[in-house]
Formats: sequence, structure tokens, C-alpha cells
Amino acid sequence: MPAADVRRRLFGAGTRVGADHMAYMNDYECGLLDDAAFHRCVERALDAPLPFDEFKAAWNGIFLDPIHETMRMAEALCVRKDLKLGILSNNNALHWSTLRPILPVVEKFEHVFLSHEIGLKKPSPEAFHHALKGMSVRAERTLFVDDLEDNIKAAERIGIKTIHAVNPHAVRKGLAAHGFVFEPISTADR
Repeated sequence: MPAADVRRRLFGAGTRVGADHMAYMNDYECGLLDDAAFHRCVERALDAPLPFDEFKAAWNGIFLDPIHETMRMAEALCVRKDLKLGILSNNNALHWSTLRPILPVVEKFEHVFLSHEIGLKKPSPEAFHHALKGMSVRAERTLFVDDLEDNIKAAERIGIKTIHAVNPHAVRKGLAAHGFVFEPISTADR
């Protein structure tokens, strides 16, 4: 089956991820379906059997190398005792089991809010409020970094300061604007 047909069958007619997810995608990301039930939904959407191991490899095949510069900034922030750091991620169980070993820095975050565990997804205000309450922080004292504009706008609507993470330079510049300065990266790391 051509890749465009697979995308259309799995994600609907939207051109960007999240624009037109099928209901079962949202249910999976909100923890309403387990891995096996989600796999069955994908097989039905594709109208073809797909062995679970092959499905899992393909589903998790989207992950490339981490963005090393951004991960180094996260590591540097994690050692600060004057900050509360958290992760609010739209995620699913299969992706999370793949991401954790690739991104060991996530283990250093005291607060981790995953959509498939909390039953809420960004950009819903409820997801942000859940994270703020769980961390015991006020919106106006919070800085949120995300790559999706919809999530940035949603956070700003409830009074959270934001950094739109379009690339590592934007993250570095945004953090610097809020007083977080990091050592320059070497040209070998660019």
C-alpha cells in the first residue's frame, strides 16, 4: 500500500499530525486503549493483518536520534535545585517504552505527565492545569517549551510563558531570555 494511503487510513485527511486523528488514535494517546486493542484498530484501518512485532517496529520507527543540544540544556536544568522541572507529553505506551532508553534525561525529571497515563492531551487546558496542579506551581511562574504552535498558544491562553521549540537555537535563545544561559556548543556538536 502506498505511504500516502497508509497515512490517510491511519491519520485521516489532515496534513499535519494531530489535525485529523481517528478517534482510536486519541483514545490510545489518552490511555483508553491498550497496545493490543490499538494494534487491532490499526489492522482494521489498514484492512490487513500486521504481526504485532512488525507493527511495533513501524509504529516506533518515527524516532530518530535525539536533538543532542536540547538534551544537554535539559540535563543542565535538571541539576538546578531551584527549579521544578516537568514533562507534559502527548504520548502512548509503545512510544514511551521506546523513548525512555533513547532519552535518559527524562528519568531526571521529578514530574512526568504523559497523556496515556493522565487521560488528558495538549492543547486542552485541562492537561496544562493537571500538570500545574501536580507540580504545585502557578501558570504565571511557569515556562513551557514545545514544538507545536497549537500547544504554545494553549499554554499562553492560561497565562504560561512559552518557548516555541522550532530548533535548538530557538530553545537556547528563549531560555536565555528567561535568564538561563548555557555554555556555547562546540562546532562538532552542531
